[in-house]
Amino acid sequence: MVRDLQNWLRARTRRQHIVSSLVVALILCSAVGLTKAHDVYLEHKKAEVASSASAAVASAYASAQASATQAVPDGTKICDLLDSTDLEQRTGRQILSYQFSRYHDTSIPTQDCSIDFDQPNPHIADQLVLYYTEMPSPEMSLTDDRVRFADNSVVHSVSMNDLPGEAVSYMNRGNEMITWRSPKGANLHIWFVSANSYLGAGDPLGTHELLLHILYEVVPIIDEVAAGPPQPLTYYPSTPTTTPTP
Repeated sequence: MVRDLQNWLRARTRRQHIVSSLVVALILCSAVGLTKAHDVYLEHKKAEVASSASAAVASAYASAQASATQAVPDGTKICDLLDSTDLEQRTGRQILSYQFSRYHDTSIPTQDCSIDFDQPNPHIADQLVLYYTEMPSPEMSLTDDRVRFADNSVVHSVSMNDLPGEAVSYMNRGNEMITWRSPKGANLHIWFVSANSYLGAGDPLGTHELLLHILYEVVPIIDEVAAGPPQPLTYYPSTPTTTPTP
């Protein structure tokens, strides 16, 4: 996992995504035993999130569609992997933007996708990350590899429903992560983080089901997609480089 996250940190440095780099640095620091970063993280106590029924999610989605200007059009293929409309319906949140990069500077391609959602509650993580990269410890089983970084050393096997590879689910610093190991020698990590300055934000309601859905959607295509043409960091919608003339 250290190698995985080092690769991700380098990719985030390329694109100067400072906040996401900080989150990954905290996870990485934990992995190499730097307790100072751990202490900083623990100072930010996770707020309790009131649970709600699925009807509330549907209501939030309808409200977002009715009241906000759509930043990412319906039917957009995000990072060549996921349908924007499906994600908004499942999360009840509008997708504000996403960032996408793909590099071939290792034996296994690296593909990084971060999706930012509208989230009025700073205590709830608002960025979904899919990170595909070379597996760090091929000599270890996936469970043995991940248990070193799981809260309370608890790792759960995930049914692949006849899809290739194997996957596990575990909590890391209070946020759920799903990691899939491809037969081709890659790991895919899927999890939520906070894109703002609030560290230790909790997972949105229904995170486990959403991560599983994404896993099953992405696994059949991710090896092929990640092998596609290199893609420098690209923001959608694109950020203007000049100030428009009045």
